[in-house]
Amino acid sequence: MAYKVPSFKVVEEAWEVYALDVLAVVLDGGNSARLPAKLQHGQQIASSIGVGYDLGARLEELFMIEATPVKGKTLLDMEVALKAEISRRAMLPHEIPGLLSP
Repeated sequence: MAYKVPSFKVVEEAWEVYALDVLAVVLDGGNSARLPAKLQHGQQIASSIGVGYDLGARLEELFMIEATPVKGKTLLDMEVALKAEISRRAMLPHEIPGLLSP
């Protein structure tokens, strides 16, 4: 899945690119990040998950979410699960300390 988003060079409000960068870390900042923890290790719907965003791109950028469903699950299953997880609150209180630590 990909969403057209601004990069630092073309954004109207600078906070937008930083928010997208934080979102990428919350969603896929390692095995304990939201998408791997819920969909890969928890529900075991995905065999791999990745989120990509380049805030320093020269033009408009894509916020990309890549996921491979496990055997027995379809791409539609994967898409529904991803959208459901993304639609949750942007950040849960217990996720904040992980962003602040080195």
